Amino acid sequence: GDIGFCADVFDYYADIAPKHLAPTQLPLPEGAGGDQDFFAQLVQEPLGVVGCVTPWNYPLMQAVMKVAPALAAGCAVVLKPSPLASLTCCALGEIVAAAGAPPGALNVITGGPPEALACGGSTGQALIDHPLLDKVSFTGSGMA
Repeated sequence: GDIGFCADVFDYYADIAPKHLAPTQLPLPEGAGGDQDFFAQLVQEPLGVVGCVTPWNYPLMQAVMKVAPALAAGCAVVLKPSPLASLTCCALGEIVAAAGAPPGALNVITGGPPEALACGGSTGQALIDHPLLDKVSFTGSGMA
């Protein structure tokens, strides 16, 4: 079912992240310092803060498909689920915290449609427009 699939997604990214995100030594061409004094390596770094906006259908699965890889890559996540189906995403935030994620690793915010904010904007739009966001993952309609 949905819960088993979501657990499998977290397991998958937890398994592959250390292998794919570990620093990789790169060979240097002969004569370019390829001795003991020099080395080159490829280092993967987190993007930073990822904003995720998810729709009402399959809310937990949609959220997990965004949250799990971002957390595995070392990013902080701000998840904004649909106001029509936000309880499972709120529970996801509690589960991730209970599993030992650092404070602030996953932040779940809720909110309604465009008329929900005093400024006339939507919570999703406010998140997407936030200047401290480094990446956006959006699934849904323009109203989201």
